[in-house]
Amino acid sequence: MWDEEIKCLFLRIRNPSLPNIDEFVKKIFGYSPYTKEALEAQSRTKKTLGDFRHKFNLSVIKLVKAFKESQER
Repeated sequence: MWDEEIKCLFLRIRNPSLPNIDEFVKKIFGYSPYTKEALEAQSRTKKTLGDFRHKFNLSVIKLVKAFKESQER
């Protein structure tokens, strides 16, 4: 379920701020802010969002290059 929630958050906000991630962890997991579990969930969330952004950016770059090549022909 966590991965599904992260994907939805990513689709809604590409680069959420730390308070947004804190609120996400609080609502989804029910962890109090700054507990060990909350900090681990925040760290995992930030890493996963970074991975999603990187993959998204690579996909967009590929599409832009393909479009430019098609326009040059």
